[in-house]
Amino acid sequence: MLSVRFRKKSAVWGLLFTSLFLFLLFCAFGEVPGFADAYAAVAAPRVRSVLSGFFSLFPFSLTALALLSLPMLFLFLLVRGMRALSRPGGLWRYTAGILSAVLAFLFVFVTAFAAGYRTTPLGKKLLLSPRTPDGETLARCTAYLSAMAVPPDQTPGNEEWLPALQKGFSKVFALYGFPEQTAPPLKISRSGVLSFFGILGLYTLPFGEVTVNGAYPDALFCFTAAHETAHGYGFAREEEADLMAFLACEASENAYLCYAAAVGMLGRILPVLRDTDPAAWQDMAGILPEKARAELSDANRAYSESVLPASAGESGEDEYRSLPALLCAYLSGRGLLRPPTDIPSSAR
Repeated sequence: MLSVRFRKKSAVWGLLFTSLFLFLLFCAFGEVPGFADAYAAVAAPRVRSVLSGFFSLFPFSLTALALLSLPMLFLFLLVRGMRALSRPGGLWRYTAGILSAVLAFLFVFVTAFAAGYRTTPLGKKLLLSPRTPDGETLARCTAYLSAMAVPPDQTPGNEEWLPALQKGFSKVFALYGFPEQTAPPLKISRSGVLSFFGILGLYTLPFGEVTVNGAYPDALFCFTAAHETAHGYGFAREEEADLMAFLACEASENAYLCYAAAVGMLGRILPVLRDTDPAAWQDMAGILPEKARAELSDANRAYSESVLPASAGESGEDEYRSLPALLCAYLSGRGLLRPPTDIPSSAR
């Protein structure tokens, strides 16, 4: 009897201590100046590296397995909960088990990733001054991306563009003085399972895996993989992961990654241009290179998201709405925003 009480007290104190530690750590990210940046640069990458290094030993996608197991897990918890109600002390053990699992997930999330939400904004690190772009600025941004969206003759395999993507991230880190991080294991896979959940791509903690929806066209698969890899480097905010993916693809000097980055960004910018200036949206969508148009149309059919005049739908997720301001500020700072009439004929 004494040992049972001791175990219960130990479990309660363990749960309380872990909860308090995570709460204080998360608060420190936002309240202690510079702490989130220092933690994200030093401690968090090491936690992610250890976790992803261990789970990379498995030769299959743990993310897909976890998603497929969700119905069975729900049924298992339901049956265990019903049994717990019929046993003395069963409800306590059941509740403690659930809370322990939740706290384990939160522990991994907070120690490995959460600091990224409280770091200095990427725009400030890059010395950008993002402002809500008007229709003309968005049209010029679209013109630049359209000129960039020239596909190479052949679509490379993963073994060719993955090392180039890794090199691109290293170049961006060196160029902007970001702390060099341990490269996350690039275990990238396609999965049709994500279609059932309406998910385009995932960077999964603690597995350190990048999983992309199998219905995505090739170029958008590459850009989504780059976006999720940026999450793997600790860029937690969605718009910052997108911009980092674009910068890394651009810096890679790989023709297909540059094309993929342009197509991926067009998929983000065109819906905003449509909402801001419908007439300019019609004009810009009309000059898209044929292959880029086909890939975006394929993505439309897969996800029922509008980016071209031939389709209708919503204008994209709110969490990506600040990306156009970041991208336009970046391109404007480099003097790359030109009037749409300056698009090279090869991109028309």
